[in-house]
Amino acid sequence: MTKFNKAFSLIELMVVIGIIAILVIAGVPLYQDFTVRSKISNAIKVIDGINTQIKSKFEESGAFPSSFVINGITITNGGGAQAVNLGNLYSISYSRNAGGSIATIAYAITGLDGISSYIAPPNAGGYNNIHYGLKESNGSMVTVCGAWNGSLNSDIPTKYMPTNCNCQHILTFSTGGSCL
Repeated sequence: MTKFNKAFSLIELMVVIGIIAILVIAGVPLYQDFTVRSKISNAIKVIDGINTQIKSKFEESGAFPSSFVINGITITNGGGAQAVNLGNLYSISYSRNAGGSIATIAYAITGLDGISSYIAPPNAGGYNNIHYGLKESNGSMVTVCGAWNGSLNSDIPTKYMPTNCNCQHILTFSTGGSCL
């Protein structure tokens, strides 16, 4: 009479553990990228609302405002980063040119721990900023977003930015140039 073995061998168990390990190694970075992108997307929803408020003030007066209020906090032109703590949006820094025709806004975002070298705000230099430029051009509003000058280590890396956020040089845009 033949006796059948109904258990797994050690080799079969090691193969299954190896397959699971490979799946985890491949999945964790993808999951981290996904969570970082979703946090940025959530912040951008808030940012879009703020940008809409700034644009409407421009339409009313023909110039970007010298200040505006968000979450009960006044954000002033050239006033440096103001903490707003709105969702995962930590702070806003706002500036406009002398004629009020171009505005630039830097938003610091918290909770992006999946980015290597990320340093949470208020600490500077930690891949936590997304920049927006707004200007009027031939009767319509142009809005761009992306990196400040293409080389700052405080900008969120391009791979995490939304596809429409591809300006690599907001600094040049803010002086009347293109995004490059």
